[in-house]
Amino acid sequence: APTLRPGQAEAETFLRAVADLYVRGVVVDWAGSLPGPGTHLPTYAFQHERYWVLPRPAAGDLTAAGIAGADHPLLGAAVPLADGTGHLFTARLTPTAHPWLAEHVVHDQIVLPGTALVELALRAGAEAGATRLDELTIETPLILPATLQVVVGPADPDGSRPVRVYGRQSDAQDWTRHAEGLFSATPASHPAPLTVWPPAGAEPLDVADLYPELNAVGLAYGPVFQSLHAAWRTPEGLCVEVALPGNADTAGFGLHPALLDSALHGLGLGGVLDDATGTATARLPFSWAGVSLHAAGADRLRVRLTAVGPDTVALLAADPTGAPVASVDALTLRPVDAGRLRSSVAADALFGVTWTPLPLDEAAAGPALPVRDWSEREADGTVAVWLHDGELHETTHRALRYLQEYLAEDPAADRRLVLVTTGAVVCLPGDRITAPAAAAAWGLVRSAQSEHPDRIVLVDIDHPDSLAALPAALALDEPQLALRASLPHAPRLSRPTPVLSP
Repeated sequence: APTLRPGQAEAETFLRAVADLYVRGVVVDWAGSLPGPGTHLPTYAFQHERYWVLPRPAAGDLTAAGIAGADHPLLGAAVPLADGTGHLFTARLTPTAHPWLAEHVVHDQIVLPGTALVELALRAGAEAGATRLDELTIETPLILPATLQVVVGPADPDGSRPVRVYGRQSDAQDWTRHAEGLFSATPASHPAPLTVWPPAGAEPLDVADLYPELNAVGLAYGPVFQSLHAAWRTPEGLCVEVALPGNADTAGFGLHPALLDSALHGLGLGGVLDDATGTATARLPFSWAGVSLHAAGADRLRVRLTAVGPDTVALLAADPTGAPVASVDALTLRPVDAGRLRSSVAADALFGVTWTPLPLDEAAAGPALPVRDWSEREADGTVAVWLHDGELHETTHRALRYLQEYLAEDPAADRRLVLVTTGAVVCLPGDRITAPAAAAAWGLVRSAQSEHPDRIVLVDIDHPDSLAALPAALALDEPQLALRASLPHAPRLSRPTPVLSP
């Protein structure tokens, strides 16, 4: 606390009393209450000193680095190439920065919607003066979070321009090309409006069960993507209505990816693609052709989907007045390969803990080591103690007491404390944590192990018979072990592997 100046304590006491009267409704003559003219509150030692953070240019300020902003919600920067032959756009897409992207989940992976790749390509093309996306093929899904680069190349003699989208999930990765396409120099034609809505003779469809059915085949959509509200079947295909929820912001988008993606969900109602049930297999956009944006900023759409091939549809989207917003000459969809999708996660982007089996050396095993309660432990040698599961607070408190009493003993003594649990860790597929309080105690003991290496061992067993292997397992000098069918397993960091087969 600061040292008070002479008279400051009395002044503060007086002003505190006046303030107390004021908040109780008493009218206060502040001018007469203050010590003298020119006095400013507060009258304390830190007066005129500011302790809030003053604004300063961010470390990633684009203009300070000579880079222009991209003027798009999904893009971070735009870089016209120095030789004037193309444009480069960069972005870092994460569910934290763009929470609505986390609502597009395919087989338990957050996947950037194919409609977002189209939106990014159209924005990049517009910078180069190209407005019609003749083709865009999505070569591999992009798992988020990821860093992106959208590259628009130089114009060919016929005026067309290539576009490519690259991504990687970590700086340690090589770049992967996720989409490649071509812009045409031919301006887009303006389609006829959808003024009659719904079309005459259209059959209304029940959409109440659409999203549960899509979820059942691996397409889990959040509220922003669950924007399809009505659908009709026509002789030509389907007509659907989509509307974003009120909290969705369309500012800066040509066509919000969630809005266009929701329109494609109508294909799950069946009757357009070859799959008669529509939802028997999860499908994602694979190849786009003849994509044109006619108006920007829509948050509601009328959409007509027409079959033009066994797995291909044409699409026309209009605003609530029927004025065209976007058109697609041909969109081809492909089934999702769940195993390939999982394996596309960067092998070096994340490490996890796996329990690895270790060979036993019976010759190195020590004498039999009975596991006792704490009160029955022996004074000499390694001590193996049961940590029984119980109420969470009581179990962790008991583990702490064991540790404190043990560590208070002679640290030079050649002995270890072995805490034995059952059902506290998941080691093999099919394991379940049946002792949640003991599992919490494992976390506590791990902290103690980091401070007192080689003095504490954690062992989880699946059956009392596994204790016969305990002396040989302890000879491995592992701080943590799980005995399953008498075989010891130790935790190791490893790269993730696909959990779904193709």
